[in-house]
Amino acid sequence: MPLIRPFVLKFTEPTLFLLNLFITLIYGLLYIWLDSPIVFVEIYSFSFALEALAFLGVLFGAIIVIPPFFVYPYKHLEPQFGENGRIQPEKRLPPVLAGAFAIPISLLWFGWLARPDIH
Repeated sequence: MPLIRPFVLKFTEPTLFLLNLFITLIYGLLYIWLDSPIVFVEIYSFSFALEALAFLGVLFGAIIVIPPFFVYPYKHLEPQFGENGRIQPEKRLPPVLAGAFAIPISLLWFGWLARPDIH
């Protein structure tokens, strides 16, 4: 029974199930980051120096996303704290919506363009 209970919980609790789906997308993104040298070097014939430039997109994405990550809690969440110093956990979810759409789109975009017959 101890081995069955986690699987029952995973498939009967919608929040846990959706969170697990989201985490699988994150692992897929990590796999693509580790797989990109194969795509850019072997399929598109990049040199290893040019292949490193392919990661500039990750750097620019982080530069764009990190400042709002720190501004959102300060500007939007802090004023909503109650007198007891607590906030509803759901109030932290709106920024997740952007990532929830961006991650699968980027995975499909990379997967569709990782073919030699496109270029």
